[in-house]
Amino acid sequence: MKLKEILVRPMQEEDLQAVQVIEEASFPFSWPANSFLNEIRDNQVACYLVAQREGIILGYCGVWIIIDEGHITTMAVHPDYRGKKIGKLLMWYMMDECLKRGVRWSTLEVRKNGDVAQKLYLSFGFSVVGERKEYYQNGDDALIMSVGNIRDTSFKKRMQRLWDDMFREE
Repeated sequence: MKLKEILVRPMQEEDLQAVQVIEEASFPFSWPANSFLNEIRDNQVACYLVAQREGIILGYCGVWIIIDEGHITTMAVHPDYRGKKIGKLLMWYMMDECLKRGVRWSTLEVRKNGDVAQKLYLSFGFSVVGERKEYYQNGDDALIMSVGNIRDTSFKKRMQRLWDDMFREE
């Protein structure tokens, strides 16, 4: 599968069944089915994207944009499509969306034992700034990660390098 074949677009109601399948396959305690509906229909600060190829939803990512902060709320790729840079592509589009909406910095929580996710966020310049003990429903700890001043030239250069690297390797 080539990344150029993947469409990243806003999440829509008709995507929710596929999103819920990915959610339940990805997390031990998944969001209830109506949570995504509420996010895309009613939450004025939310932005949710999906990655799609040939009508199949491969993954999704969400952010809440509050004033000048973009707080990544969730992100997952279907287990059948992991390891194919879809998460990196989704994250790239989400950070680009944050830039377009005037975000200056971004935060997120990630499982302390989530090495693959942490590596992805580190590639975007996020760093660990704290920890939340027993943050997740199953008692797992979370790391708080943040990236500052995404409007800075150095971040924009990082974004360009990430884009070039994703497509150079195809």
